[in-house]
Amino acid sequence: MTDNFNIDIKEYKEKIIEIFAQNEVPLSNEQLVKNWLQQTSVRREVVFLLGFGLKMTLEEVSDCLKKWLKERDFNPKCPMESICYYCFKNNLNHSDMLRLEKAFDDLQITEQSSSSEPGTKEYLDELEDIQSELRLLKYLAKLKNTNKKSLNSVTSHKILE
Repeated sequence: MTDNFNIDIKEYKEKIIEIFAQNEVPLSNEQLVKNWLQQTSVRREVVFLLGFGLKMTLEEVSDCLKKWLKERDFNPKCPMESICYYCFKNNLNHSDMLRLEKAFDDLQITEQSSSSEPGTKEYLDELEDIQSELRLLKYLAKLKNTNKKSLNSVTSHKILE
């Protein structure tokens, strides 16, 4: 589209701030919203924050990642994205996400060998099947390890071996 739609940034900014407040999602400052509205792209973390602030569904957030950002869907090997996935899937709010993030931070680090780690598909299948917070925390415990190597690279390393 090449037409100029003359969007009133101030009006949209005020409406977004109002909706975020209704959904109890704090904004660090109002300038962020103006920046979001004027940028051609945003970071993944912003999409998740917008998802909570605008009460988006799992499918809507997924579409934003894939269609707006033209990036991959939720990363099941990333603890934060797994927590967000669980929250959107179960219609939980931003404060629930923060509580689960704190619970993840408090988990003990586990030692895992990369040779037995499943690939991304297996992680995604497991994440999709999670029905309770206890099971989510058990899943997240597997993602918290002392390895310096990111879990994201395990599948590609197996392919190259």
